[in-house]
Amino acid sequence: MDLSAILAQILADKNVEVVSKATGVGIEQIKDLATQALPILLNGISNLAKDSNTSGSLMKTLSEYAKFDISDIAGFLSKVDLAEGAKIIGQLLGKDQKSITEDLSKKIGLNSDTVTNLLSQFAPLVMTLIGQQTDKIQSVGNGIGAVASKLFGGGAAKTDKTEAASSELVIKLLSQILGG
Repeated sequence: MDLSAILAQILADKNVEVVSKATGVGIEQIKDLATQALPILLNGISNLAKDSNTSGSLMKTLSEYAKFDISDIAGFLSKVDLAEGAKIIGQLLGKDQKSITEDLSKKIGLNSDTVTNLLSQFAPLVMTLIGQQTDKIQSVGNGIGAVASKLFGGGAAKTDKTEAASSELVIKLLSQILGG
């Protein structure tokens, strides 16, 4: 799965219409925001995965979100807990949350509160998509090291499923999605 595949899932007309109706924001503004914000959110996940102080809780969170059914993304988005989404945004953007939302606000032409609300609606979906992709990769082969080795190249496969190995997989997955 790459960035364009994730965007395509999020930006399907039916999904954007649900968010538009819930927020009163125009469809094109939502699409523009999602297109600009997704790399920022994925970078936030990557940064948490790289930090030994946050990687364990990130992996637990991704595992929990991986269990959500997103076969009906529009339905999923209509039921998002915005308070939970706001917590995710706070974790992903950290101390830069205010400046990032203000910057996106200026680029999109929406106020910062609306941008934060929209990001809060999309954040659980992003966490679910990344969590499911991580789980899918982990379930193949004889362990996370074998899968990471197979997918991303490298030496001998490790078979222990440590948090560090899981975090490394997320970092590599996100690096692949973000194209770097």
